[in-house]
Amino acid sequence: MILERKKAPNIAQLGRQYDRQYETMLQQFDAQKSFETLSQFSALMQVYAGAMREISTKLENLDDEFQYRDLANPIHHMESRLKSLESILGKLQRKGLPLELESVKDNIRDIAGIRVICNYIDDVYEVAELLSKQDDVEVLRVKDYIKNPKPNGYRSLHIIYTVPVFLSDGPHVTPVEVQFRTIAMDYWASLEHQLRYKNTLPDTDIAEHSKTLLAVATQLSSVENAMQEIHRDITRHHETVDAIEAVASASRAQRTKENAAAIDALDTATPTHDAAANEAPSESSSAKAAASSAPSPATLATTKSVKPAQPVKPVRK
Repeated sequence: MILERKKAPNIAQLGRQYDRQYETMLQQFDAQKSFETLSQFSALMQVYAGAMREISTKLENLDDEFQYRDLANPIHHMESRLKSLESILGKLQRKGLPLELESVKDNIRDIAGIRVICNYIDDVYEVAELLSKQDDVEVLRVKDYIKNPKPNGYRSLHIIYTVPVFLSDGPHVTPVEVQFRTIAMDYWASLEHQLRYKNTLPDTDIAEHSKTLLAVATQLSSVENAMQEIHRDITRHHETVDAIEAVASASRAQRTKENAAAIDALDTATPTHDAAANEAPSESSSAKAAASSAPSPATLATTKSVKPAQPVKPVRK
């Protein structure tokens, strides 16, 4: 087996990665030295990375099964990411939570995140349901922004799962946030994110574009629903054709079985040539039997020479 080993930052690399602007935050993050905090954070990130791989593998297995069974892939592609230390600390501060590792474990559920991009809305719900039914996966929280879009038009299905990650010291049950969305939902969300966080436009332009995006979200929803109906019709037709072919195949198999049984019965009832030869007497055998039972010429001659007995005359006195 070939193991593709990915580069993961170790303790020393983490210490060099973050410059001195985070030194004060890191010292507040834990009462110990920042280096020790980085060490603990690095170990924690490895657990979240393991949980992310566990969920990703389950999703890939499901997609492979669909390809084998239905010649279709409901998952178009997947993306994954781990939150950075900066993002985690910033989220704790915004929520007014203590800057401690235990606070991270107890309050931040989206450190490990996976985005699952599907082709159709039906695919979104089917894949999410199949993942939710697996024995070692537990659903912590569901937010359905497809049925209930956000005010800005954002649509996606957010589910937080927990999955055990088995390490040398035992299992670590770890949360992973999975965002299920369609291709259309994804490119809309990407543009909306860019407009909100990564632009230098004036506020007036941002407000105008936000209104446009809201209208576009409604239009995309209508288009997706129409395309979904077309896809459903195609799927139903395929299923009908497959069902008919299955019935025809079963019927052919049954007829073949019945014909084979009839041939076997006929062979059993009709004697073979050798059996008939043994059972039916031959013509020469019959002649010999007849000859042996017929009287010989000498016997016939003797029979002809014998005269019938004469009656006895009475004697007169």
